[in-house]
Amino acid sequence: EPANDAYTGIYGNFANATGSTITKGQVVYHTSTANQVAPARANAVGTMPAFAMATADVANGATGNFLLYGFVHDSSAFVSLTIGGEVYVSDTTAGDLDATAPADSGEFVQIIGMGMHADKMLFNPQYPMVKVD
Repeated sequence: EPANDAYTGIYGNFANATGSTITKGQVVYHTSTANQVAPARANAVGTMPAFAMATADVANGATGNFLLYGFVHDSSAFVSLTIGGEVYVSDTTAGDLDATAPADSGEFVQIIGMGMHADKMLFNPQYPMVKVD
C-alpha cells in the first residue's frame, strides 16, 4: 500500500476545462469533449460515470495525471472509509467520495472502490450504474 498522499497504479493524462481547479482526490467523468474531464456527481446521468481520480490538483486549462486503477492513501481527501466497505461517487458534492450509496430518486449508484483502511482504498471503478427510483 502506498504511503500517505500517494497513489499507485495505472494512470492517464486528461485535460481540465471546467473553469476551476480539479483537486487531488476528486473523481471525474469524461465530458463530451475529447480528453477532457470534470468532477463526477451521482445526482445526474450527465456527470457520470466516474472513471478516474486526480492524483494532484489540476488547474483549469491544464492537463493532469489521473489514476484509472490502483491503491490510494490520502488522509486529507477522503471521507472515513470502512475496511472492506464499498466506496461510491457522492450525490451531494461533485468529485467527492461517499461511504454510503446515493438513495434519493433519480440519483445513480456507482461503486468506485473498496475501503482498505479509514483513509486507504482500492480504486477500481465499476462502470455499470443503478438508477434510484
